[in-house]
Amino acid sequence: MSKGVLYGVGTGPGDPELLTVKAVRTIESCPVIAAPQTADGVMVALDLTPEMSSPLHIVPGGYDDVRRAIGWPGTKVVMKARRSLADTKRILREEGAFDGAELVEDCGLPGERVYRSLDDVPDRGSYFSTMVVR
Repeated sequence: MSKGVLYGVGTGPGDPELLTVKAVRTIESCPVIAAPQTADGVMVALDLTPEMSSPLHIVPGGYDDVRRAIGWPGTKVVMKARRSLADTKRILREEGAFDGAELVEDCGLPGERVYRSLDDVPDRGSYFSTMVVR
C-alpha cells in the first residue's frame, strides 16, 4: 500500500479568487483533489491520475452518512468524525471495514497524531479527526 499526504486547503473568506500562492502551488502538485459536495449531493474527489480506478468519497462525520457510504466503491474520507467516533467505529466493524481504516487527528496542527489502527483511537477524538476507510 502506498502512503500519501493529505493537505487541507481553504478558500479564505469564501472567495476562491483569494487563494494564497502556497495554496495554488499545493493544489497544482496534488494528483487527487477532494472537492466539496456536487450539485446532486455526492461528495467525490476529482481523480487526476489515470492509474487510480476508484473514486475518493468525502463523507461527513455523522454515522448515518458513514453507514450509507460504506458500500460505495473506492476510498472514503470521513471528515470531522469526532462526535460520532464510537458509532463510526462500531459501524465499520459491523460492515467489515474496520481493519482498512486509519485516522489522523489534528492534521497539520501541533500535536498531530496518526492512528494506523482504529483500536488505538479514543472514542472521542479531536474536532479535526479525519478517518480514511479503504
